[in-house]
Amino acid sequence: MARYPKGIDQVEHQSLYEQFACHAAWAVERLPGDWNTAPTWDLESEQLSIGMKKAIAPIEAAKHKCNRT
Repeated sequence: MARYPKGIDQVEHQSLYEQFACHAAWAVERLPGDWNTAPTWDLESEQLSIGMKKAIAPIEAAKHKCNRT
């Protein structure tokens, strides 16, 4: 279990929340260890906040697969 990062600002917090929500909404294990959202479940606070609507909208999530730069 990863620890919540210390010293992050509100935008970084929002980005983590959006990434988590995306994975929680769309993750399906196709085979053991093979998840449809991305090759990793790492949540990165340095990712930009894109807004919750874009983070979990079906068409948008299919494009960014919960990993964005």
